[in-house]
Amino acid sequence: MIYWCDDLNVPVLSKDLGAKRCSSLSVARITKPGDVRPAFPADVEITRRAVINEFGSGELAKLLIPDDEVILLNKIPGYADQADEVIVRVE
Repeated sequence: MIYWCDDLNVPVLSKDLGAKRCSSLSVARITKPGDVRPAFPADVEITRRAVINEFGSGELAKLLIPDDEVILLNKIPGYADQADEVIVRVE
């Protein structure tokens, strides 16, 4: 299970450790089996291009996949090609 620190807007792996630094934690709902990893710059660019391809807006891509936030990717099982669930903010 992944928690999200509402104060710092970052993922937290341990509820106990997060409770020491965050006034509130949210649960990040992820698709099982939950193979979460951080998005690297190349991943961010690929994801933004996918948003632009689907919606035709670079502005929307920047809004959904911001530069200044932690972004996680979670593998989604059952697809012939690689498919990732994108976790940006938990609210």
